[in-house]
Amino acid sequence: MGGMSRFVQPDSMVAIKPNMSFPNPAKWSTTTSPEVVKAVVDLCVEAGAKRVFVIENPMQADADENLKRTGIQD
Repeated sequence: MGGMSRFVQPDSMVAIKPNMSFPNPAKWSTTTSPEVVKAVVDLCVEAGAKRVFVIENPMQADADENLKRTGIQD
């Protein structure tokens, strides 16, 4: 597809929206793997992104617990 630099321009700000709406551990395969999220963030940075935001709208009241249980926080 042309690599990440085809989509991310130098000094751009990027928002990544993985599927981590539910507080399920990655091993259940109902949320995006934290390793995949990290790999995409790293590729954006390598392509020259100025800032990369990982955004989500948790489907529960405790967003911090959701981040811990999905493994994204680490």
